[in-house]
Amino acid sequence: MEIIHSENGARVKGEKAVKPGFYSVHAGEKECSRFCVDIPRSELLFRRAGNAQPVEAFKGIRWKAVESTDNLTETVVKDRYGRELYGLFIVLALMLIAVEMVVSRKV
Repeated sequence: MEIIHSENGARVKGEKAVKPGFYSVHAGEKECSRFCVDIPRSELLFRRAGNAQPVEAFKGIRWKAVESTDNLTETVVKDRYGRELYGLFIVLALMLIAVEMVVSRKV
């Protein structure tokens, strides 16, 4: 490493810090300075994926793409399938209570 002295202080020139994290500069046993290295800006800027990229990534999985102009609530209500199960669970709970009452009377 090379230390370059100037009017504003000193700069350390040497190996490139390639991984993000905290680095320390030591002079002998003493820590002289500590600095942080962030991830490259290019890794922070994302491009919007086109329609072909998700299709390729999720090949073999049934899915539906929703356009940004579509009404999401209406699309979900239209495509929802199945039935609600809360009624079934209430009936099962009542049946279990009845069985419990019959068993407890016999004991």
